[in-house]
Amino acid sequence: MIHSIVHRCDQILFVSFCLLILLLPFSSGAIQFFTYFILLIFLFQVALQRPKFKLSLSFMDWAIIAWLIFSVVSIVVNPYPQAGWKGLFSKVLPHLWLFYIFIRVMRSEDRIRWFLVSAIAGIFVLCLAGLSQYIFGEDFIRHRPLMDGRIQSTMKAPTDMAAYLMTFAPLILMMAWKTRELQPFMIRRVPDSQLRWLFLFVFVVLVFCLGWTYSRGGWLAFILGMIGMAVLEKRLRLPVIVLLVAFWLYFPPRMIVEREHMDATLVLDSFGRKTFWTEAWHLIQAKWLFGGGLNAYTQAVAPYKIKWGEYPHNCYLQMWAEIGIFGLLSFLWIHAVIFYNSIVAVLKSKHEACRHLLPALLLGYAGFLFHSALDTFFYSASLGTFLWILMALAVSLTRMACCNIKEASPH
Repeated sequence: MIHSIVHRCDQILFVSFCLLILLLPFSSGAIQFFTYFILLIFLFQVALQRPKFKLSLSFMDWAIIAWLIFSVVSIVVNPYPQAGWKGLFSKVLPHLWLFYIFIRVMRSEDRIRWFLVSAIAGIFVLCLAGLSQYIFGEDFIRHRPLMDGRIQSTMKAPTDMAAYLMTFAPLILMMAWKTRELQPFMIRRVPDSQLRWLFLFVFVVLVFCLGWTYSRGGWLAFILGMIGMAVLEKRLRLPVIVLLVAFWLYFPPRMIVEREHMDATLVLDSFGRKTFWTEAWHLIQAKWLFGGGLNAYTQAVAPYKIKWGEYPHNCYLQMWAEIGIFGLLSFLWIHAVIFYNSIVAVLKSKHEACRHLLPALLLGYAGFLFHSALDTFFYSASLGTFLWILMALAVSLTRMACCNIKEASPH
């Protein structure tokens, strides 16, 4: 009886993660609901199992512990404890339990397949709403109007939508390009040829919506991701070149025409970001060691305000300004370990699906981290959660590839 209930809880957790990624671009309420629902079900499952935990910490675990410690230190040594503890319990810890529970739950190709299907379905609906916004002046879900000629669909800002779409672009292109090789992660009842055209169609719609966000940071991250795809797959080089040339010839001129405050001389302008970064840097110079306090950037930067005094549109500067240099370095350490382990797994594994899917995922992941230097995604309700799920997905695929290495090794 208990075993049956535990198994049912596991299935509920799996479905909850699929629903979370499906609804993530559309509803912050759904993100909050599923975040705490997943924790509740997981705690209930653990209480039934009463497992004996063995403390075995990896390099990634130590990096996360260090990041947590420096986050707490930044709260304790600064005069903004209320904001700090709120950020710890409403942002940091929820992201961590989603990360670890995801890794525990998403342990099979079948589950990864349905998770990716859910994510791509959400992206397709997001893009349809974006097309509606661009063509008819508002999206058909939240009825948000087109602002400054830029689409954002149901997301908070055009840059958020660009970051989300750009991250999935290499993955969807790889699924279209290597449909047969990625069969373990495909919908098995649908023929390969139909799936290939379906993924290609979603990719094309995604590219148009990404272009119409007029997010230059998102464009640059997308271009770097596509160059990475051309390096991974030699036969993709010509299609990628054609795609990038067409993208460059169409979207920048359209941006100059359609954005109200844009002309050719402003294409390379920072739109105030230099001022934002200068404010953050002044705070960093004053409190470089332990920062001004977790989740307390706007209060801590007030004495250094030039004219903005809000978030600096650079996640790394903000993190350094909030939790100090060691907090930032430990956060970067987490990502470095994930990338290192993933690349080693790709180079050693003979699992065809992981060898193609994981590099494409890493390209999108790297693009997201790059774009985060130009905006404040780590602190967004949707994209902050998305980052940790993305990290967990990379870890899950890496472990899947590593298991294949062990099975293939001689006894």
